[in-house]
Amino acid sequence: MSLEVRKAPFGRRLLPTVIDDRARTNPNEAMFVLIDDSNGTISLKRISTSQFSNAINHVTWWLKEQLHDPEPGTVFGYIGPYDLRYFILMVASVKLGCKVLLSSPRNSIAGHTALIKQSDCRVWLTGGANIDVTQILIENPMPHYILPGLMNILQQPSATPYPYERQFEDARWDTLALIHTSGSTGVPKLVPLYLGTAACVDAFHIMNPVDGKRPTGTAGICLGLDSAVYFNWTVVLPPPGIWSADTLERILDQVPTVEAAFVAPSILQEISQSPRLLTKLEKLEFVTTAGGPTPQYAGSIVSKHVHLHQTMGSTEGQWLSTIPCRREDWEYIHIADETGYEMVHDSEELYELTFRRRQEYELTQSFFVTFPEIDIWHTKDLYSKHPTLPQRWKFEGRKDDLIVLSNGEKFNPNRTEEQLSGHPLVQAACVVGSGRFQPAVLLELAPNVQATPEEVLREVWSEVQTCNEKLPSFAKIHRSHVKVVSEPFSRLAKGTVSRYATWEKFRSTIEQLYSARQAISSSSNISTFEALLEQVLGIAQEISSSQGLFDTNANLFEAGFDSLSAQELRYAIHDIMGFDLESGDVFQRPSVFQLCELIWSRRHSQEQPLINPRDRVRGKIQDFFLKSFPSKKDRPMSVIITGTTGYLGSYILDFLYRNPAVDEIWCLNRDRLAASKQPELARHRGLVESWEAKTVKFLTVNLQQQNWGLSEEEFATLAARARVLIHNAWQVNFNLPLESFDDHLVGVKHLIRFGEQAKNALHVVFISSVSVAMNWNRVAIGPVAELPITNLDAPGNGYGESKLVAEHLIYEASRRGAFSASVCRTGQAGGPVDNGTVQGEWNRHEWLPTLIETSLHMRALPSELGLCEITDWIPIDRLASMLTDIALLPPLSANACRFYHLVNPTKTSWGAIAPTIQERLTRTCSAEIRICPLSEWVQLLEKTASLARTVADGPVVHSGRNLRGLKLIDFYRGLVAEAESTQPIWLMEGALSASPNLRQLPAVGENWMTLWMKQWGY
Repeated sequence: MSLEVRKAPFGRRLLPTVIDDRARTNPNEAMFVLIDDSNGTISLKRISTSQFSNAINHVTWWLKEQLHDPEPGTVFGYIGPYDLRYFILMVASVKLGCKVLLSSPRNSIAGHTALIKQSDCRVWLTGGANIDVTQILIENPMPHYILPGLMNILQQPSATPYPYERQFEDARWDTLALIHTSGSTGVPKLVPLYLGTAACVDAFHIMNPVDGKRPTGTAGICLGLDSAVYFNWTVVLPPPGIWSADTLERILDQVPTVEAAFVAPSILQEISQSPRLLTKLEKLEFVTTAGGPTPQYAGSIVSKHVHLHQTMGSTEGQWLSTIPCRREDWEYIHIADETGYEMVHDSEELYELTFRRRQEYELTQSFFVTFPEIDIWHTKDLYSKHPTLPQRWKFEGRKDDLIVLSNGEKFNPNRTEEQLSGHPLVQAACVVGSGRFQPAVLLELAPNVQATPEEVLREVWSEVQTCNEKLPSFAKIHRSHVKVVSEPFSRLAKGTVSRYATWEKFRSTIEQLYSARQAISSSSNISTFEALLEQVLGIAQEISSSQGLFDTNANLFEAGFDSLSAQELRYAIHDIMGFDLESGDVFQRPSVFQLCELIWSRRHSQEQPLINPRDRVRGKIQDFFLKSFPSKKDRPMSVIITGTTGYLGSYILDFLYRNPAVDEIWCLNRDRLAASKQPELARHRGLVESWEAKTVKFLTVNLQQQNWGLSEEEFATLAARARVLIHNAWQVNFNLPLESFDDHLVGVKHLIRFGEQAKNALHVVFISSVSVAMNWNRVAIGPVAELPITNLDAPGNGYGESKLVAEHLIYEASRRGAFSASVCRTGQAGGPVDNGTVQGEWNRHEWLPTLIETSLHMRALPSELGLCEITDWIPIDRLASMLTDIALLPPLSANACRFYHLVNPTKTSWGAIAPTIQERLTRTCSAEIRICPLSEWVQLLEKTASLARTVADGPVVHSGRNLRGLKLIDFYRGLVAEAESTQPIWLMEGALSASPNLRQLPAVGENWMTLWMKQWGY
């Protein structure tokens, strides 16, 4: 039997209606208690149902007057102190038929602007004259009004009730508020909170009790408003400002009737260290917490004094109905069956919490009110099972919390961070290391700690060692990779550490932490072989899990080493001594003594060896080899590049020609007229058009043929001279299936055969694409490392699949010694910027220029770009310079293959540059270009598809050049469909290290966008 039939009308009651009904039937019933501590002492103010209803009516009429009888759906924004006016405004906006945008005061100006654009906000309200929104209004000009003070609103005489007679089926998707995600990994995303979402809280009434216990909800809007209205609770609201354990203690002292409390995990951490406050908590029936993981040590202490109940909420679903667990099971949650939840196995002992739409639970599944178009919601939250009890789950972390090391190993850092945060000297810990070979940890000092970083590390190190005992070997934290920072971590509004924002804030600190060991090499005492033995033995002992590694002649693998330990030893020796061991050296010389022999002999190859005759022989081989054969640096630098007449290829040719290290360039193209076309293309793009200063030769090739269709003499010449081969030629078409790229893959196979015949050590640079992993967040966890991609579901289309196949072919060939290789995964390339002219425009047929041209035609520009919202574009000339940097790096070993991610490390958003585009388009057509949601923009394009248009005073133009967007309509539809998806995070350590031009790249901004618009003629 469905819930709807079993128990009506619960789950179908609308907030405004219930508020007014309660004001009529129980006008003096307390709904809220306000706490005022502005004078240093706490005073209480009781707010009845009639006062709350009257305040809503008063503000509704006030809004109607100030906004001049606004049209239905008008959006106004609000920022103010965290007081009852938030709830009042929300309900008032519903009655008026408007929408209120609640943008967090913590948002940056870019964040506010993005939300304003996404919501089409037209008016801004603030909760007082002291709230500065000047910069917001400069960036987004609009009318601004100050909402009357809370006491002023509550003390108003009885207002005429504002009529509200809508029924549930009509009003279910009326907007209660426009809220947003935290924006911890980018700009915040708008999320609508509907009346139907709030009604899901009302549906708690019709859920089945478990062991006599009713399901409960969580904090925020659900606890503060929904529960007060639907459950007749009297909710005590804290004073505006920053909450602390001290605030809670004063409330408990002054409000003896409090029966329960919601306390954030960060406050629980403070409470656990206060015996006095713990005693005061004992009078409560329970404490509920949500918003992040509760540190284990803190929860264990608090739960001994009061029943601690874990709950969970989210922006998208607002609440998660849970049943209280036993006191000793405080770490676990018991989710109500009526939520339709499923625990889907993720990895090892972890399960992802998901929700699947079920018709019988229509009234209790809030996620599907927020997103009515989907049937399953992935929370990305990972849980583990209770060891004995069914349906009890312990939160273990987020899927995107996992640290993915450069060797592909991954681990969850949450328990380590919790344990270290429990140390008295530590406020919080944050593990870093994604894309690195080993993890590191940042420590934020607890308040008022006066110790030096060295003293803190000495005190905390035993706790780190305890953590290491529980971590896998690849995830152990070395003492050299612990850093005490002097500034606080970045935090979300709910007080939890924002991992990505903290990583970004301490980016330079993290870089220094990982590079610090390299500096040790200059001071490492390896002047004697005995010192070298001592140092390498110390490194091996630190890596080994065995306590018995004391003999330098002991076999490392018998002492506990494995392949990961061997790799870690190689990296550590490189970091400390600046010496590179090959991948097989540790296996071939599996003792500290044998490795030190190798290191010593290579470092002192021209000195009389101090160890034994074997070193003398090795030294002579090195000595005679170096004297007898010319250095490859003395040979001409000859570079082959395919596809020089293409957009990117022409810029790479230009940078190669202007680089003094390059002696000759061989340009391979299919077009027989390439030699004559290239100067014309260069002239159009503002590049060098005459190549007389050095050797530049053009050859017509067919890469699908043996020897590329060249004569034996030509092919032999290339094989004898080439030292770098840049493979750039590839068809760009996202609509073609993988099979359509077979010719290109045959070309890669012949390129590999060329590499096998090359006389010099050849460096192959393959220009790949980020399309090889555009589906990453659906099929994998964590960021994309600069490593081979083994998940073959990662590409999003046939183009990406073809690039991924080519990557694997080149990677395997390099492993077998055919050549060294660099695989460069390039992102979106924009127009050129360095010549400062309109020469060399961004290809008009690509998706962005086409979108802008189509927007001009339709007089509408999308406010957001869904999956493409984050703009990490690189100008084409800057990209070519980076590829040249990588192509001319010092030679790698023959079996080396490195991967580089070339996207802009300094990101911005479409919302930040859209105003510049709007302004240029408005100038061009002398008409208003309105900003609209992407979904509306696509609908407009679909309608336009069947209509003829008159442009200016000219003839009727049908779906042709001016509607080029119709050719890409499926792509734009995809942006709408993937609006809630996120782009992969691209680790870039290798690329940033390899290219100075990438390290210095700024974000896409107004200047670049204006130049590109001029290049297109706007």
